[in-house]
Amino acid sequence: MPLRRRRMGAVTTRAEIEARLARVTGELTSARRASLRATLVVALGEHLFERAVEARALVRVLPGVYAPRAVANSHAVRCHAVTLVAGGRILIAGRSALHVYDHAFPMPERVEAVMPHGTHAPTVPWLWVRRRTPPRNTTSAYGCEALTREDAVIDAWSRAAPSARKGLLYEVLWLGIATPRQVADAAARIARVPGRRALDAILAEFQDGAHSPGEVMARREVFNRPRDRVLERQVVVVAQGRRRPVDLLHRDARVAIEVDSERHHTGTLAVARDDERSAELAAEGYLTLRFLFRDLRDRPDWCRRQADRTIDGRLRQPVRGRR
Repeated sequence: MPLRRRRMGAVTTRAEIEARLARVTGELTSARRASLRATLVVALGEHLFERAVEARALVRVLPGVYAPRAVANSHAVRCHAVTLVAGGRILIAGRSALHVYDHAFPMPERVEAVMPHGTHAPTVPWLWVRRRTPPRNTTSAYGCEALTREDAVIDAWSRAAPSARKGLLYEVLWLGIATPRQVADAAARIARVPGRRALDAILAEFQDGAHSPGEVMARREVFNRPRDRVLERQVVVVAQGRRRPVDLLHRDARVAIEVDSERHHTGTLAVARDDERSAELAAEGYLTLRFLFRDLRDRPDWCRRQADRTIDGRLRQPVRGRR
C-alpha cells in the first residue's frame, strides 16, 4: 500500500521509502559518521525514522545522536557523535585525535576528549573526558572538532602510563602526525606535563641533529648498553668520492648501522639509492645493517643480537684491509 509523504504531498511507494533509508544509512556508513535525530527526521520523515530505530537500522549512540547499526560502535562514529552532542564544546583529544589524523596510529579503547570546566559530558563507559582550560587553537578533522595535532600529542602523553609514553611519542613522530618542533612548542605552553624530563630529552635529540625517530629510538632505547658506547653517531664516511652520513658506526668493525624508518625508504627509487649506498660503503670495507622502525619498536632484542653477532664476527677477522 503506498504511503503518503505529507511534506511533499506526493504518493511514495514502499520501495521508494526503503531506497531513501538505504541511501541515508549508506552515506553515514561509508563516511563513518553519526547524525542528529533532528537531521535524520528531516531526511527521512518522522515515521520512517521511528521505523528505522525500531528495526535497529539506526542505533542511538548518544542522546539525540544516531548512526547505522553496522558502524554505531566504531571509534570514528563515536568521536563524531561526541562532537555532535556537545555542539563542538567537547573536543576529541589524546590518542583518539591522533587516530583521526592518521588511521595508522593505534586506536584507543575509549574515546579520549577534553572539555571546559562547567560543560556537561554524556555518561557512557566508552568516553574518557578530561576538563581543562579551552585551548588557544582547535581544528576540525573528518567532521570532528579536535585538539590540534601537537596539543593532542601532549594530551595523549599525559594520559598514557609512564611505561608507554616514549613508544607513543616515537610512533607519532614516525608517522609524521606532528614534528618534534611542534610537540616541543606545545609542551612549552603547558605548565605541568607529567614526565616532562623524558619528553624533553627525546625532543632535544632532534635539536642536536637527529634526523628521524628511528635514529633516536635506536640510540636511546635499543643500542643503549655499555658495549654500545663505542658506536659513533651521524658519522660521515667518504665512499668513492661521496660523503655518506651513517646513523651509527662501529669504526673498528667497520659496521654501519642504518635505522631510518621504512616510511622514508620505500619505493623503487629509494630502494635503489639504498642499494647503491650500501654497495659503495661495501667497496670501502663497510658492512651495512639496516633496521626498520618496526624492528626497533617491536623486537629490540633481535636488533641487538644481529648487531652484536655482526660486530663481533668482524672484529675476529684479521685486521688486514681495514683502514
